[in-house]
Amino acid sequence: TLHYFNPPNFIAEMPAFKKLNYPANAIFEEDGEILEIDFINFQNLCSENKEFNFLLISSLFDKIKILEKKLSQNALDLRTRLLKYLLENEKKLDTISQKQIAIDLNVRAQSLSRVLKELKISELIDTKKGKIEILNKGVIIKELW
Repeated sequence: TLHYFNPPNFIAEMPAFKKLNYPANAIFEEDGEILEIDFINFQNLCSENKEFNFLLISSLFDKIKILEKKLSQNALDLRTRLLKYLLENEKKLDTISQKQIAIDLNVRAQSLSRVLKELKISELIDTKKGKIEILNKGVIIKELW
């Protein structure tokens, strides 16, 4: 999973703009709709509609930020990536499975499990029924910054 999008949003706008074949795909987590626009209409919207242009440019900037975040995450060790992830998703941790965290961080479940065990021993987190609870947010923040 590269990113989760919230509606309304563009998918594969760069390849569409450059007339490239691109294997973009998406999965809905709840009911939704996809609007496919042919290139001529897309081009007309770009040249005639300022609001559409603003949305398109904003979407491209968001994609750049997503890519920057992924690149910087991949430069970090797994412990640091996990700690950042836990802080960024603290309010949702009771709904996120360890399997999903492994997918989001693009790591094997076994590697994640090893780091979780280290964090539990350090008393930074606890796990209950597969869910993670932050125990010492202050120490985590100090470790990251």
